[in-house]
Amino acid sequence: MEPLWLLILLFVTESGGAPNTTVLQGVVGQSLQVSCPYDSTKHWGRRKAWCRQLDQEGPCQRVVSTHSLWLLAFLKKWNGSTAITDDALGGTLTITLRNLQDHDAGLYQCQSLRGREADTLRKVLVEVLAGQGSEGSLPEVLQVPVGGSILVQCHYRLQDVRARKVWCRFSPEGCQPLVSSGVDRSAPGDRHMFLTDLGGGLLQVEMVTLQEEDAGQYGCMVEGALGPQMLHQVSLEVLPSGELSWAFHHPLTCPPSPHLWPGLLGLEGRGCLRGGEAVGEISS
Repeated sequence: MEPLWLLILLFVTESGGAPNTTVLQGVVGQSLQVSCPYDSTKHWGRRKAWCRQLDQEGPCQRVVSTHSLWLLAFLKKWNGSTAITDDALGGTLTITLRNLQDHDAGLYQCQSLRGREADTLRKVLVEVLAGQGSEGSLPEVLQVPVGGSILVQCHYRLQDVRARKVWCRFSPEGCQPLVSSGVDRSAPGDRHMFLTDLGGGLLQVEMVTLQEEDAGQYGCMVEGALGPQMLHQVSLEVLPSGELSWAFHHPLTCPPSPHLWPGLLGLEGRGCLRGGEAVGEISS
């Protein structure tokens, strides 16, 4: 599993004496926070802005700016899914990009405004990666026999270390919490479901003595400062032991490289063999 917190922070020096570019990578569906430090004595009393540079030499299109009244610049101001707040005394401009999507990737600037002119405080290249819990990604499929167990690990961002973590089950009304990291240990709980926050950005969920009625779709969720965010989804299939006994007695045989086999009517597939039968994807 890939970590769902900030992955890489690189500094790349551009030619021509322009400010350095900070490269930040975030995950689809998650939030990304950008900090732009500046000299508070030089930029005192100025409004600040976050803009998107559509091309290398073109203008920077304004996305959001601080409050028009400078004394209120510390208040968080939103434009869609992007927020800006200015700590004028500490000399730090903070941008929050909520619910990242692929189209959010691009080159941005933190700016200090003076009339119609703008000083660039920092250039930021935002890269958006697909995540295990991102919209459109397929859930992890787990098949276990009745009476079996599963162990699921989910990664979360380090800044959410103190946030409440939840293991939930999907229903028409949404993902309903089953067990969380903020439970009353003195109260009776579900004895076949355990959630453990291992720290360091790793969450572990165990479900034991599974029954057929436990089949369904589940998810790891963190309730961070910006609201609930899905980390990972699991599709659980609980099968009668008889349906899995053939698989247990016929282990997968996989070649060291992707294996192509001829199929019926000109179809061909890619995968492994189990008990002399092909297991994998078939394509025309």
